[in-house]
Amino acid sequence: MSLSESERGTLSGAGTTPDPVARRRAVAITLSKSGTDLTGARDLLAAGFTAATQPSFQYIPRGDSMAGEAEFGNAYAELAACTENFHDVNSESLAAALTSTPATLAPLRMILGLTHNELAWSMKQVQPESKTSGGSLKNFERNPPQLSDARTEMIGTIVAGVRRQVQDAYSEVKGDRLLEQPIADLLEANDIDSLRGTAS
Repeated sequence: MSLSESERGTLSGAGTTPDPVARRRAVAITLSKSGTDLTGARDLLAAGFTAATQPSFQYIPRGDSMAGEAEFGNAYAELAACTENFHDVNSESLAAALTSTPATLAPLRMILGLTHNELAWSMKQVQPESKTSGGSLKNFERNPPQLSDARTEMIGTIVAGVRRQVQDAYSEVKGDRLLEQPIADLLEANDIDSLRGTAS
């Protein structure tokens, strides 16, 4: 079904509305579309958020406090490769990506809209004894891979925290009946290249 004028308005205004229900509705509209309608919905949603955030350039951190575009792009490409372009997203593929390239945590967090501290909180929800802080996740993301039992355990808890966030998001947007919706759908629906209009 093509986008109605009402849906177009909801998608275009999602970036500026203070109403969280309207933002969730925009995400639900986007996830319900397919083909060219999905592309159009993504474009409208992305344009609305881009227009709202462009004036905030002064808040962009300077120096090396954020990954550069090339570094982020490489991490995103590795995350896509490990998950077969987001068609095989499961605990094993996410753990493999994080183990081989810890920087893949950055695009994964961006797709899910999580800060380091929010992901650390989610990890504590699935494993209350987790001592991982936002700072620990930042160090993990920015340093080369290291093999250790503690690191493997941390990666397992990151994946469990990510899965919990996705399940909570689906429950909030779609209702409890969709708690089994695979994480792959959310990741595929937020393909960064498509949002930037550079998908092949």
